[in-house]
Amino acid sequence: MTVQDEVRANLTSLTAGQVKLANALLADYPFAGLQPIQKLADATGVSPPSISRFVNRLGFAGFGDFQHALIEELREGSRSPRDLRALSGEGAGACFLKSYTQRAAELVRQLPQTITQQQLDSVAALLGDPARNIYVRGGRISDTLARFLSLHLRQTRPGIHHLADDPELWPDAVLRMRRRDVAVLFDFRRYQPSLERLAAAISEERRAQVVLITDKWQSPAALLQPCRCPAHRDRHRLGHRRRGAGPYRGARRHRVRTGLASHRRTPQGLGRPARPARRSEHPEK
Repeated sequence: MTVQDEVRANLTSLTAGQVKLANALLADYPFAGLQPIQKLADATGVSPPSISRFVNRLGFAGFGDFQHALIEELREGSRSPRDLRALSGEGAGACFLKSYTQRAAELVRQLPQTITQQQLDSVAALLGDPARNIYVRGGRISDTLARFLSLHLRQTRPGIHHLADDPELWPDAVLRMRRRDVAVLFDFRRYQPSLERLAAAISEERRAQVVLITDKWQSPAALLQPCRCPAHRDRHRLGHRRRGAGPYRGARRHRVRTGLASHRRTPQGLGRPARPARRSEHPEK
């Protein structure tokens, strides 16, 4: 779990002063936490001893240990997937299949630690609301996940739109979005600038909801508001990053489907709206 994840996980149990400090750290993450403790105290109005107690609460021995963790995240984030693979010792030898499946299984096992039930339910509620149109798009590689999600959502509800491959056509789709609509974007390292611009246009110009699926280093689009970021833990290979998103996508799809099914049993609730009666083609004389 990253330092950012630790801060977010503790938000509900913090004091008012600590919440102010946490919001300042998240607003300019990770650079706000890399400045001297006195400068951070002056900027947030929180005393240095209170900052020290805050980082202790996150599990760090002190502010220096906290900053060391941030530096390590930056160092790891600057490495390419090839460098990370070399550091992990993963090769193409006889044990490759075993190593690969073990990594994939570990990603799935860690999923409940990086995505909360509340996040899953929140996203499922958005995707399951028939009053909202859903727009889906991914990057050069991750768009395969976006297509897979849109294909399955179309089987359970109307109003699903997969954005075209050509970014020049995206503004037309953005102009059709309403405030209540939802955009699901997939963006993994190396992040795609066009997706960041798309997220900005959706959230800032149309005021629609953005659900961002990204890795532990967080797409630049994660800084935009409003933006829900159900981030999963990254691994050393690009394939593992996509594989980590796969189980989450499946869980979310199942949650949406079961939610729609349960609401269809009641007169009022989610699900497809009742089909209006067909008008007669031959009006009465």
